[in-house]
Amino acid sequence: DMTLREGYTDGEGAAIQDWSTGLLRLERVKVTKNKATGAGGGVNLADPVAYEWPVPNPDAEHLPGGRVEIVDSTFSGNGAGAGGAAINNTSKGTITILRSKVVDNPGQMIFDPAEPPEMVFDPRTGQWVQAVRDPFDKIPAPGVYEPTASAIANMGEFGGVGTIRVLDSEVSRNWAEPDGAGIANHGDGVLVVERSKVKDNTSPATGAGIYSDGGVVTVTDHTEISGNLAHDGAGIYNDGSSSAIGLRPRFTISGETVIKDNEATAGAGGFYNGGDAHLKIADTTIHGNLAADAGAGFATEGRSSMEASRLTVTENETYDEGGGAYVGSERLVTIEDSEFDKNKAGVPEPPEGLPRGTPPAEPEAANIAGGGGLYTENGPVEMDNLTFTGNNASDEGGALSIDNHGDVRLEDSHFEGNHAGTDGGAIENSGFRVTFQRLKILRNRAELDGGGIYNSSSNPFFILDTHVEGNSAVDGGGLANAPDNDLIVRGSLFLRNVARHPGISEDGDQEEGGHGGAIFSLADGDSMVENTTLSGNSAATAGGGVFHDADGELKLTNLTIWGN
Repeated sequence: DMTLREGYTDGEGAAIQDWSTGLLRLERVKVTKNKATGAGGGVNLADPVAYEWPVPNPDAEHLPGGRVEIVDSTFSGNGAGAGGAAINNTSKGTITILRSKVVDNPGQMIFDPAEPPEMVFDPRTGQWVQAVRDPFDKIPAPGVYEPTASAIANMGEFGGVGTIRVLDSEVSRNWAEPDGAGIANHGDGVLVVERSKVKDNTSPATGAGIYSDGGVVTVTDHTEISGNLAHDGAGIYNDGSSSAIGLRPRFTISGETVIKDNEATAGAGGFYNGGDAHLKIADTTIHGNLAADAGAGFATEGRSSMEASRLTVTENETYDEGGGAYVGSERLVTIEDSEFDKNKAGVPEPPEGLPRGTPPAEPEAANIAGGGGLYTENGPVEMDNLTFTGNNASDEGGALSIDNHGDVRLEDSHFEGNHAGTDGGAIENSGFRVTFQRLKILRNRAELDGGGIYNSSSNPFFILDTHVEGNSAVDGGGLANAPDNDLIVRGSLFLRNVARHPGISEDGDQEEGGHGGAIFSLADGDSMVENTTLSGNSAATAGGGVFHDADGELKLTNLTIWGN
């Protein structure tokens, strides 16, 4: 029941500098408007290694780290020149933050009143309006410290492994120029976030909500990561490197965590996973995130790996590829038992200075990008029991676009009501070794070829025991096959797919199209379709069931072709 305010130090720990190896407990304390030129504007848990002993202590490096418990307390308006504007763990200590608020550190940021906004012309209204300003182009309001440090930092100095636990707490409206405006975990540190809200934090760097470059991080138990704004990985940015003894960093997100309404001015609106990290994510909702580059919901890249299960990925939007997610890791990525619904890739980018949603002045300037639900490339990917509904891409792969050189396996999944601006209403495949098994591909639409599936793979492509129904395209209502490599379709059903009338060109001539209601074959590689039924399909021009016009061999074995 006390307030620590307006402390200052030309060093560390403006309100409290703790060198103890024992326990410091703060309960019902307000820590506000303190400033350290070093680390820990509010509280700094220091390490005995750095203590200036009157007599040299050879055992200093072997002393245990101290402990700090922060309970029912509030940290606001604090600033620091190094780690932890509010709370800093220097090395191997442990800090527990329980039922507390770490908010508004260092304080309100404003646009410079000496620099009025530019005026731009809005073609929708025909009027000049104030331009939308760069959200990072702000300065501290009067009386607010410079935003030079994360609100909460686990620094891992001197090779120590520190621990920070954030439990039943709120970390919000913090601003920092470096990575991790809300929480930053460095080195081999341990970070646990449970039943907490990390929201509305801002960083012009990465990971406005949570940033980690190593160690072990757990985010779980109904935690909410929302409304954060950063250049990359707005909600969470995990770019861990291996430890000194070669251990890969581990990041876990689970327990009905919600990652929503975050925005990245580059890639990965919801979260980013990269480096050598291994991410395990389950029982998580990823909703309404925005990104300018790949992966509005999330992105995983580099030498990272990921195990994902029971995700709900909905209504995320990007100007680039992968509306729901972008997967580009070199190591194995597995995704199972998850839903991708109403995500968008290639959303039109507004003209400079105008708000999101403003259409480009010229239609040909609109973004073209694929993988409305999910875009994958690089290493191996395994996907099981996924549902893709209502996703949209301005280019190929309304639901899923595959461009991997590693093996890709997709099984027991459902695709319905997806749309592609070019090829592959549900799926576009240009991967290396790809196998589809037991899929349902229903009522998808492509503006060009392959209403259900468009294939341009660079190695044999297998479609096994798959149901393709009610899809439409200009060519290949169910499947359009156009690579130099082999296609094998076995034990499948193509039902009531449509190759639409191709339309009329600007010169008044009929365009090419309307071929292959079920299957359109334009491949130089060989194709084999066996033990398969093609029924009730239609084509506006030719080949209600199958249209084949290629140098490659098309072999049909034990087929039922009826009512097309």
